[in-house]
Amino acid sequence: MMRKLLLILLLLIISSGIGCQPSKTEGFAIYLLEDDIQASDLSEKSLDQLDLQDEPLLSQDDLLSYTQSTHEMELTDAAYQKLQNLFDNSVGVRGLPFVVTAEHQPIYTGAFWTPISSISFDSVVILRSFDPQNHILRIDLGYPTQEAFSDIDPRDDERIMEALIEAGKLR
Repeated sequence: MMRKLLLILLLLIISSGIGCQPSKTEGFAIYLLEDDIQASDLSEKSLDQLDLQDEPLLSQDDLLSYTQSTHEMELTDAAYQKLQNLFDNSVGVRGLPFVVTAEHQPIYTGAFWTPISSISFDSVVILRSFDPQNHILRIDLGYPTQEAFSDIDPRDDERIMEALIEAGKLR
């Protein structure tokens, strides 16, 4: 009788522990916006006014690595192809806005940008890569050059770096 009671007690302890497992965290991610907002209008909106799409465009699982000193993201083949399709179909000369998050908390905005644009942009940009052998994209400041950027650099935010460290992606 005592063995049965101990066995039942052990099963209860084990089953209650299963439901208490920590959930997988999102970490670093890049989201497109739900609303049709021009990249040039991002500075007029606060982060809490922006509605993000349900799923991230890029997650930390899409990164092979992130180099902090250059803000270069080495992407998986699938993620790189997804972004090339995005540039082909959705990124015009006025850019396509995005939000960088850490643990689903919006940290900063920017825009995917094409190097053929003649429009300058005073924010964070991710330019299209034309090198199919190199699956690296860099998060830059301003377009066409960094001189177009006049704000504080948000890319080294400690929440983003912490999420990348926890995911084992930061170099």
